[in-house]
Parts: sequence; C-alpha cells; structure tokens
Amino acid sequence: MDQSERTELCIARLSEEFTHLGEELQSQEERIHSLIAAQETAVAASIERIVTQEINRLDSYISYHRAMVQQELTAMVQQELTSKTPLYVGKGLDALIRLSSGAFLTIPTEETGLLSYVAAHGVDAIEPGVSRLISSRLQPGGIAIDCGGNIGIHTINMATAVGSGGRVICFEPLPHLAKAIRQSLLINGFSSFVHVEEAAISDTVGSATINAAAHSPLSSLFDLAAGVAAEARPVSITTLDEFIPVGERIDLIKLDIEGAEPLAWRGMRRIVNDSPNLEIVMEWSSSHFSRSREKASDFMDDIRAAGFNAFVIKDWPIGVLLPALEEQISSLDGANLFFTRRTVDEVLTVTP
Repeated sequence: MDQSERTELCIARLSEEFTHLGEELQSQEERIHSLIAAQETAVAASIERIVTQEINRLDSYISYHRAMVQQELTAMVQQELTSKTPLYVGKGLDALIRLSSGAFLTIPTEETGLLSYVAAHGVDAIEPGVSRLISSRLQPGGIAIDCGGNIGIHTINMATAVGSGGRVICFEPLPHLAKAIRQSLLINGFSSFVHVEEAAISDTVGSATINAAAHSPLSSLFDLAAGVAAEARPVSITTLDEFIPVGERIDLIKLDIEGAEPLAWRGMRRIVNDSPNLEIVMEWSSSHFSRSREKASDFMDDIRAAGFNAFVIKDWPIGVLLPALEEQISSLDGANLFFTRRTVDEVLTVTP
C-alpha cells in the first residue's frame, strides 16, 4: 500500500471517528436537554406544591378567624342576655348568677368589686377568651386543674367541658372563695367529680402567708402593688407533683396565681414530663414576676425547652390565638397565654 492509499485510509477512519463522536455528542446533548427538562418540571412542580400549601394554609387561617368572629357574634347576643340576668341573694347562698353555658355561679357578697363588675358587664365578660379556650380544648372525660380558682368561673367551665366522666381539681387558698366554689359545684351537680383543695400552689409543701387583697383576684403570696389594700393570712401551700398521683396524665392546667406561676412550674415538672398532651393556660404578668424575683424571658425559655409553643389568648374576637412573639415576652403584663406542644399550623387550623 503506497503513501496515497494509506492517507486515504487514515482519512476514512478519522471520518468514521468524527461521525461516531458527532453521534455521541448529539446523544449526550439530547440526554442533557432531557435532564434539564426533567429538572425544570420538578422545580415547577415543587414551586406549585409550595404555593398550593401556602394558599391552603392561608385559607385555613382565614377560615379559623372567620369561625371565631362568627362565634363571637353569637356570643355577643348570649352575653347581652346574660348581662341582664338578675343576681339573687339569699341566706347562705350569697349572690347567684347564670353563665352563658347554663351553669350557675355563686359569688360571696363581700366581693363587692366583682359583684359591681358583674352587674355592669355580665359575668361572661370576665376573661371570655380563657373561658372559650377551656371549653374548646377540653373533651368529655378529660382531667383539668384550676390553680387560683377565685370565684370558680373557670372551674365550672372545666367541669361543664369534661362532664361526670372526667375530673377537675381546683386550688383556692382563701376560705370564703373555696366555700363559694363548693356551693356552685353543689348547685350544678358537679360535686362528685370536682375537688376543691383549700391551698395555694407553689414549689414546696408547707405553709406560707398570702396577702389577701380586698379585691380578691389581686391576692398573692408576694408583695402587692403600692396602694392595694390587703390582709396577711396564713395558708397551706403544695406542689402539683406532690398532690397529683404518679402516672395520672393531665389534659389542661390553668395557672392564675399572681406571680407564683414560675414556682408552680418548678413544682409540676413530673406532670409536664408524664403528660405529652398537656396544655396550659397561664396569666402572664411581667410586673408580677418581678415581685417574685423571676425574669419573664428566662421563665419562657424554660417552658419552651419543655417543647411548648406560646400563644396570646385574645378577648376579641373571643378566644382567638396569636403566636407570642419573642419581643413581647418581657413587656406582656396581665395577658393570658396558651401553651401547647402542637405547632402553630396545627393550632391555627383547628376549627375552634
């Protein structure tokens, strides 16, 4: 084979190689385009899925608030009727008034501040958001604890919600208020499944001195605000972990004990750990915590470390929940908070 033939053969082989490479490049290009198209489809589907989820979430939030407003309008009519219900006073009965739930409540006649407020606004105007939340979160057969029962509005609401198949424990250290709650329970037929313990909740067991205010909701184990009239009285104190049997799972605890909430929390850690579905309603007052030498932000960190999310309970619309923002914690005063281990989405998409 001469040089010319070898050259032609080499050119032919190179031509075949180039043709093969061209086909391979075209095949690779087609595969790349196919992969790009698949990625674009996947990204588009992902974006569409995220947008759909956000739209559905927004729809759920809107539905939640629409339902709450509708309930509020209904409640306004009922509250207007309740506000006009007269108070009856009889020997050994004190004042008797009917709640919108249909249950009766007795109020000691020495509670002139509360009676004046009820006469002017109706009994259902007292913490309506908390009342609505308790009624919506508790189920028949549940177990609830009311720490700081006062005149027993929330104790009665708890009893109405859980029914005779459930159980309610109320802690109220002032004798005249504990007596009034027992009277209310007797009138409503709740005495068999609701227990009233004449004690204050703290982080230890024993006795202490309570500053019993003339306006009883202000009574506290700690110093009261300047100018608040009060009388120092001895009371029994206990912890929830000490009082509640080991192994009993609690559904809901209400804490409204004028600054002693952090102490109650420290005395209920076993219950918190043993009750995975526990929910807590708590009065949150930075000024009260300061009198008990507690820091609101540290207290909140401790609660959140136990897996709880915090929500502010609104009184208008009644029972609406808003996530508690970090910057609010140190300045909130006299607010009612709801703590649950459910996520924000789970809480705000549940029909109230």
